[in-house]
Amino acid sequence: PTQGKLRLIVITDGFDTDSPGEYRGIKGMDPMMRTLLAKGYNVEFHIVVLGKHRSPSSQQALRRYQSLAEATGGGYMALDGLLYSEKNPAVINFVATLEESNDTHGGASLRRKQRQDYLRGAKEGKKENFDW
Repeated sequence: PTQGKLRLIVITDGFDTDSPGEYRGIKGMDPMMRTLLAKGYNVEFHIVVLGKHRSPSSQQALRRYQSLAEATGGGYMALDGLLYSEKNPAVINFVATLEESNDTHGGASLRRKQRQDYLRGAKEGKKENFDW
């Protein structure tokens, strides 16, 4: 692909044990983002996390994935498998974010709002800060 918008849809169990070197683990997204941004891509992450995440480290990973999606204007959804329903507000919001992302007019304003909400949350210490 060439420069421009790059929409990435990530479906994960939240634990990366297979990626090589600096790309392994929850912080592995950072070097990838730096590389893509340096090449001129406008990256938008939409992330779905599957499975039960009850431990504090799992909860921290979920917050980081959510922050990553919001920082790029994308969508985020965590499903434990038992709660999936088309009426689930998380599912509705995630699908709406994807649909509006395709809209060249309204999607840009939604993405901008997502980013602004993220920046406000990061400033207040409620969202993860990224170095890219």
